[in-house]
Amino acid sequence: MRKCIIFGCGNIGQAAYGKLKDYYEMIAWSDNDQELHGRKIYGIPVINPSAIPVFSQEYELDIFVSIVQTSEVVNQLRRLGESNIYVWKGGFFFSAVGLYPLEFPALKYHRKGDDKSQHMLFVSDCAGIRDHKMASIVKKAGEKVFLAYIIQSPYDKWSEYADMYEEIYSVMSIQALFDFAKNSEFDIIHCSSAPDYVTSVLIHSGKTVIYDCCDLRSCNASLSPDGLTLEYLAHTGAAGVIYPTIELRDQAVRKYSLHEERTIVIGNEPFIQRAEAELLKFYEIAESNTKKGV
Repeated sequence: MRKCIIFGCGNIGQAAYGKLKDYYEMIAWSDNDQELHGRKIYGIPVINPSAIPVFSQEYELDIFVSIVQTSEVVNQLRRLGESNIYVWKGGFFFSAVGLYPLEFPALKYHRKGDDKSQHMLFVSDCAGIRDHKMASIVKKAGEKVFLAYIIQSPYDKWSEYADMYEEIYSVMSIQALFDFAKNSEFDIIHCSSAPDYVTSVLIHSGKTVIYDCCDLRSCNASLSPDGLTLEYLAHTGAAGVIYPTIELRDQAVRKYSLHEERTIVIGNEPFIQRAEAELLKFYEIAESNTKKGV
């Protein structure tokens, strides 16, 4: 197994560790915070950045810069003579030069076989309580639920919900997610609104895609043209859109000229029995419309 060092011991670094540990042997952490040097995280030592060349001379290794602002650290590592440098961007890893996505083994495509139950894939960066409760509604109805995450596994947060999923997939690139969704036998793909671009990509997978919009960011912040476009594509391209409040749904319908029958309002609390029935019916209609090409 190839060896690596993760630069950055914070939340992003630890999320990177969670995703990389199946593919790499991690031999050290590194960080510019001197108070961390000499400590251990998950039993792995934190070293001074100046010690990294000692490891790279002994091993063939990759360095993953897992912090928000990566450019300064990348330059720091280059001054130390390091070249196999990758940066974290939104849960994915890219080469520091050219931002080429790092390739990992492809996910095995999901097959239903003779199973007649619905197979639903939930997709999120870090699945939250809302995602898990919706998945539990589907599970309670006798269907099967699966989860693909981009940043953080449910075993790291909300672990009490993790065991209800038949499989949990760690997504290593947006291309890998698209290929997996397109070529797997999922009946419905339920996308969380974080991040918007996932829905905008998966609507081209040929599957029934449901978009759960927790917030209409264009109403609260000055989005770039790219951000506005992704929000537009997610709302208009999905087979159905779920909103937490009537007010948010009405704003989206007005802003993007949506057909109201393709939307539903499911509040965060409580998930009452009537809402459960409405949600399941909404999934059913959305899948039927997709098959009809409506």
